[in-house]
Amino acid sequence: MIPLRSEKRFAGPPLAVWLVAILCLAAMIRLALLPDVHALAILNALAVVPRRLLAAPLSPGQLLTLVTATFLHAGWLHLGSNLLYLLVFGPTVQARLGWRGFLALYLASGAVAAVAFSLVHPASSAPLVGASGAIAGVLGAHLILEPRARITTLVPVLVVIEVASLPAAFVIALWFALQVVSTLAPVVPGATAPTVAWTAHIGGFLAGLALATPSALKRAIAQHGSKNRTTSRRAQGRRT
Repeated sequence: MIPLRSEKRFAGPPLAVWLVAILCLAAMIRLALLPDVHALAILNALAVVPRRLLAAPLSPGQLLTLVTATFLHAGWLHLGSNLLYLLVFGPTVQARLGWRGFLALYLASGAVAAVAFSLVHPASSAPLVGASGAIAGVLGAHLILEPRARITTLVPVLVVIEVASLPAAFVIALWFALQVVSTLAPVVPGATAPTVAWTAHIGGFLAGLALATPSALKRAIAQHGSKNRTTSRRAQGRRT
């Protein structure tokens, strides 16, 4: 399935989502304009390298890569697929958390994703880049905050592709199941580190779930209190 757009509409533009998308795109364009040797050197310096990170986890330089790696990508397809999910699910999360909350969740989820991958593959020297771990956190937050939102989705049915309006909870749950299956049954058995960081996706997703839960609980409590006040006013009106 390929999500195309969210059917929810909001009053203001998702500025924080657009900012993240622009930074990712700008970084990709800048690297593409450099000679390959220079681009690879910059990519390696700003990426999360598990062996390097775990060797000096409190080093300012290594902590910085937990941020910079979320804005770098290994290619245009990698960038495009990440931006698609960001632009579909991000605006709803920003509307619920505000722009500061969205950026905090994005960066925190990306950091947790990178650390999770590093802990599972501590000997890896391959650079880890991409917004997918951070965007996985956005998906986790969306699942908690707006599970019933409808997502216009491309759905392959045998040789035909249909367009369907599906609940966000279903789309996200199916996406997460794919990450778990891909982690447990890698495409290349015996590889020391996967080419796709499935573990990072899972870590980022769980981080997003956890970070968005307080906001979801706060809203649920507020709605419950509002219903109680409405019921109380109606009861008083009947008595008078």
